[in-house]
Amino acid sequence: MGCRGLEFEETLQQDGLIATDYRPILDARVYIDTLPAFFQTGLRVRDVMTKSQFVVSRETSVLTVAQLMMTHLVSLIAVENAGRIMAVITEREMARGAAEHGSTLRHMKAEDIMAFLPAGVGPEYPLSQAAQIMRAERLRWFPVTAGDDVVSLVTQADMTRAATLLPELGDVGSVMSTEIITIDATQPLQEAARVMSTWDISCLIATHQGRVAGILTEADLLHQLATNDSPWSAITVADVMTFPVVSIEPAYSLSEARAVMDRTHVHRLVVVDQGRPCGLITQTDITRALDRKLQEQEQQRQRRLADSNDAIFAVDLCGNAIYVNPAFAKLLEYPHPEIFVGRPFLPPSCWNSPSDRASFMAAFESRDLQVRKALLKTSSARNMQAMIFSTIAKNFRGEVIGRQGIIHPIEIPSS
Repeated sequence: MGCRGLEFEETLQQDGLIATDYRPILDARVYIDTLPAFFQTGLRVRDVMTKSQFVVSRETSVLTVAQLMMTHLVSLIAVENAGRIMAVITEREMARGAAEHGSTLRHMKAEDIMAFLPAGVGPEYPLSQAAQIMRAERLRWFPVTAGDDVVSLVTQADMTRAATLLPELGDVGSVMSTEIITIDATQPLQEAARVMSTWDISCLIATHQGRVAGILTEADLLHQLATNDSPWSAITVADVMTFPVVSIEPAYSLSEARAVMDRTHVHRLVVVDQGRPCGLITQTDITRALDRKLQEQEQQRQRRLADSNDAIFAVDLCGNAIYVNPAFAKLLEYPHPEIFVGRPFLPPSCWNSPSDRASFMAAFESRDLQVRKALLKTSSARNMQAMIFSTIAKNFRGEVIGRQGIIHPIEIPSS
């Protein structure tokens, strides 16, 4: 018997619920440790979203916005009107504006290039579903809302932060883009901006005589916009590109790639194999890998719960059931588990004596690990004795998000 099983047995004995020789119900399959890790982590949008944002008015000059982004090393500035966030400006908007207006962009206003907000999601929205939205809509960011208010703006950088909170997502070589668009380093900067805007890409590999000379990114365009008022037709890619190039090998994990991006304040890395570039890895690539991993975990979790013979449940902080599996509904002789979801956990109709529920729920929320005896009633009015094993559920920050557990039917042996 594992350590958690011994804790259960000691608790049962201390509470006077079982005799020392009554071990059959403590089968390994009913341990709380066998519950899916999802209930213990519960990754939500709020777990990765940025808690504060830089905000400017729509009348702010683009030059000021660019300087803010450079000074504070942020890729997104929120734009407000009458005290409400209505749009954003990112490096992408800066690059597109530069492709059309060149250096004159710095004298324009935020409202001239800002991108209006799409529909948002709430802070409690599952991270797996948020990653799917970001990938499906080809978004680099989306708003987090509470009612009509925008409380945060989640970026790809925030999403890739989850890569360090989950098991390894794979290696760089498995997700990198092998289609690299290049430009000669002697080309005018505005031509490079037009290429990036046309192809909707965030960087170009700069070459000279067929060899990699550097990398030109949206951040480089932003820096030029903020610091130099010269006409872009007179500036070459070589004048602005980043060199040396920050690179990584294909065998690196995505968690390591994300750490390198954080450390060097870049959004993409050139992938090199034996000294030669073979691809690019961007925050978008890591977000897509995160999306696939979260979907895979979600599917595995759902299969595991659905196939389990144990009656598994999860309850939120308000005492409402947020999940019960088919075995839970079958145990209480109900046709499907959805009957219980969104309702108070084990409502009075599930008890032989409805008044027992109040004392049970008071004790249910009082401590971490619990084993409680209950006399329940099925939908066919059949009485059933059960042990309810439960423990608090936490997210990865250690915050309590509810309780999870298993109901195990028992037949107390006669003396």
